Amino acid sequence: MGERQEAVADVLCTICMSNISDAAYVDGCLHSFCFGCIQQWAVRRAVCPLCRRPFDRGMLSSLPPSPFQPWGRDVL
Repeated sequence: MGERQEAVADVLCTICMSNISDAAYVDGCLHSFCFGCIQQWAVRRAVCPLCRRPFDRGMLSSLPPSPFQPWGRDVL
Protein backbone atom coordinates (compact mmCIF):
# COMPACT_ATOMS: atom_id res chain seq x y z
CA MET A 1 0.00 0.00 0.00
CA GLY A 2 1.40 3.42 -0.94
CA GLU A 3 2.12 6.18 1.53
CA ARG A 4 -0.85 8.23 0.27
CA GLN A 5 -3.22 5.30 0.67
CA GLU A 6 -1.93 4.57 4.17
CA ALA A 7 -2.67 8.16 5.21
CA VAL A 8 -6.37 7.76 4.42
CA ALA A 9 -6.75 4.01 5.04
CA ASP A 10 -8.68 4.51 8.28
CA VAL A 11 -10.69 7.52 7.12
CA LEU A 12 -14.29 6.96 6.05
CA CYS A 13 -15.70 8.31 2.82
CA THR A 14 -18.84 10.19 3.84
CA ILE A 15 -20.52 9.26 0.55
CA CYS A 16 -20.24 5.45 0.71
CA MET A 17 -19.43 5.22 4.46
CA SER A 18 -16.53 2.80 3.78
CA ASN A 19 -12.80 3.27 4.14
CA ILE A 20 -11.56 5.62 1.44
CA SER A 21 -10.11 3.79 -1.55
CA ASP A 22 -8.22 5.65 -4.27
CA ALA A 23 -8.52 8.96 -2.41
CA ALA A 24 -9.53 12.15 -4.18
CA TYR A 25 -9.41 15.65 -2.72
CA VAL A 26 -11.93 18.34 -3.65
CA ASP A 27 -10.34 21.51 -4.99
CA GLY A 28 -10.80 24.39 -2.56
CA CYS A 29 -11.90 22.70 0.65
CA LEU A 30 -9.63 19.63 0.35
CA HIS A 31 -12.16 17.19 1.84
CA SER A 32 -11.31 13.62 0.84
CA PHE A 33 -13.55 10.90 -0.61
CA CYS A 34 -13.20 7.77 -2.71
CA PHE A 35 -12.37 8.95 -6.22
CA GLY A 36 -15.26 7.00 -7.74
CA CYS A 37 -17.73 8.31 -5.14
CA ILE A 38 -16.91 12.00 -5.57
CA GLN A 39 -16.75 11.60 -9.35
CA GLN A 40 -20.30 10.18 -9.40
CA TRP A 41 -21.44 12.82 -6.90
CA ALA A 42 -20.07 15.59 -9.14
CA VAL A 43 -22.13 14.37 -12.10
CA ARG A 44 -25.30 15.26 -10.19
CA ARG A 45 -24.04 18.30 -8.30
CA ALA A 46 -20.52 19.74 -8.19
CA VAL A 47 -20.52 20.81 -4.55
CA CYS A 48 -18.62 19.22 -1.68
CA PRO A 49 -20.93 16.83 0.21
CA LEU A 50 -19.51 18.04 3.53
CA CYS A 51 -19.25 21.82 3.27
CA ARG A 52 -21.32 22.46 0.10
CA ARG A 53 -18.51 24.50 -1.47
CA PRO A 54 -18.83 24.44 -5.28
CA PHE A 55 -15.94 22.86 -7.19
CA ASP A 56 -14.87 22.32 -10.77
CA ARG A 57 -15.56 18.70 -11.76
CA GLY A 58 -12.18 18.56 -13.48
CA MET A 59 -10.29 19.73 -10.40
CA LEU A 60 -10.34 16.59 -8.25
CA SER A 61 -6.85 15.75 -7.02
CA SER A 62 -5.50 12.32 -6.17
CA LEU A 63 -2.65 13.89 -4.20
CA PRO A 64 -3.03 14.89 -0.57
CA PRO A 65 -2.45 18.55 0.24
CA SER A 66 1.20 19.41 0.76
CA PRO A 67 2.20 20.64 4.22
CA PHE A 68 4.26 23.27 2.38
CA GLN A 69 1.27 24.54 0.40
CA PRO A 70 -1.48 25.40 2.91
CA TRP A 71 -4.94 24.74 1.53
CA GLY A 72 -3.44 23.65 -1.78
CA ARG A 73 -2.25 27.14 -2.76
CA ASP A 74 1.31 27.96 -3.76
CA VAL A 75 3.22 29.87 -1.16
CA LEU A 76 5.48 32.56 -2.59
